[in-house]
Amino acid sequence: MISKLSPRKKAAKKVRQIPEQESDEKRRTVRGKETRAWQAILTGSVLSALVEVVQLITRLGMLDVDDWVFNTVGTAAGYLLYRLFFRLDQKI
Repeated sequence: MISKLSPRKKAAKKVRQIPEQESDEKRRTVRGKETRAWQAILTGSVLSALVEVVQLITRLGMLDVDDWVFNTVGTAAGYLLYRLFFRLDQKI
């Protein structure tokens, strides 16, 4: 009898096979490259603008430039905090 693993179990099996250090490296990078500040901030800004435009089109909310600006600033702050704690994690 052939036993088939569910997709969840297959994924768990693959994760267990990745060495600890390699797993940490993959979490810190996107496509094998370290994420730069401008990339993170631009991504957050574009996604926030997209949400605001969808609100305008669907009329389920209000397009508010303040929301877009504050979300972009929040993305920058979140990235800076991530980098701060990431470096602290490396020193420990």
